Amino acid sequence: MKKHEQRSVMMFDHIVKYLHDTYRFDLKSELNKLDPNTDGDDLEFIKEMINGPEENGHYKGRPSNKSFLYEIVANKRNGLDVDKFDYFARDFHHLGIKNSFDHNRYITFARVLEVDGQWQICTRDKEVPNIYEMFHMRSSLHRKAYQHKTNKVTELMIRDALLKADKTYKISEAIGDMEKYTELTDGIFEKILYSTEEELKDAREILQNIHSRKLHRCLGETKLTDELATKKKKWKSELAAMPTYKDEERLSESHFEIIVTTFDFGKKEKNPMDNLNVYNKFDNKKGFKVPREQVSQFLLPHKFSEKWISVYCTSLDENTQRVAQRNFYEWCQRNNLNLSPRPPQLQKDDPQPKVFNDPIHGHMEFHPILVKIIDTPQFQRLRYIKQLGGSLFRLPRSISQQI
Repeated sequence: MKKHEQRSVMMFDHIVKYLHDTYRFDLKSELNKLDPNTDGDDLEFIKEMINGPEENGHYKGRPSNKSFLYEIVANKRNGLDVDKFDYFARDFHHLGIKNSFDHNRYITFARVLEVDGQWQICTRDKEVPNIYEMFHMRSSLHRKAYQHKTNKVTELMIRDALLKADKTYKISEAIGDMEKYTELTDGIFEKILYSTEEELKDAREILQNIHSRKLHRCLGETKLTDELATKKKKWKSELAAMPTYKDEERLSESHFEIIVTTFDFGKKEKNPMDNLNVYNKFDNKKGFKVPREQVSQFLLPHKFSEKWISVYCTSLDENTQRVAQRNFYEWCQRNNLNLSPRPPQLQKDDPQPKVFNDPIHGHMEFHPILVKIIDTPQFQRLRYIKQLGGSLFRLPRSISQQI
């Protein structure tokens, strides 16, 4: 399985070849014209900026005295790069979350210094708390958006739909063929969704469920322990084997989907700040690392990586979901996984009362059917007129016709 960085390099090679074969445009020679005195291979430099160095850590695009250039776009040393600054600003804005990290301030304090024989990008020592806060924000962004349980299950369902449609559209063949890959756009989603072929029925139903928000139900999330990780292959079979009550459906492994999510600071179990050198105002030409003892314990986590598992029920049937929910909690208890207590699910003939906060009468509890009536536009209009002090008013036509 190739990483997305490697596929990006494959795509870049395809684009360079396409420009040369189609338009007789030699990108390498054009880049050399821009800077004839450059010391290195520009095309290799671009690819190494994306994918990093070779396995031995050697770069071809630029000499060792310019190794700091590789820390600008995709910083393999500590993860502080403009790629991260870009998606932070964009995604925080569109999610409506305040971005407290000022990348312009970091750029202002950035200096290129020689540390242990290598030229690196360093920053001021006083910026260390802000950078730790940035990594906390990155973890928060993954929890709230990128790896949110709803986002992950939607990805899983889209994956299942594409796998079922692969026989018809040969999607998997595009993985190693960049020309076919360029033709594989988001339009494949609509192509399957609005198809009429019988062989695409299963894939079409999955995408229709996504459109109508009929997603796999999340039964719960729990932190993955070392003991539980050792028997990963048995998770689904253990969930399906939980005891059921009389006349209840016996579940199978196909009723469950399990997603493992990793949250870290971008360097797996390592602290990326261990690879960051700083300088102080008394000597701005000497880089050094900040000892862990000098970092506030409010910023420094005990671990830099943790895994969580999310368990889903693939069935849309409410009775099956109720059994699967109980199986999940029973499974967690048997594996000594801590979960917050969950109230027992009530049957349909005993609906749970809902709270309704009325600005006039205050806190009240109503039967769910009454809440539905209260939420109608006609009823809301009556409440609004009453709040204005109206005593004589005309009933809405739809209500007056029913009286």
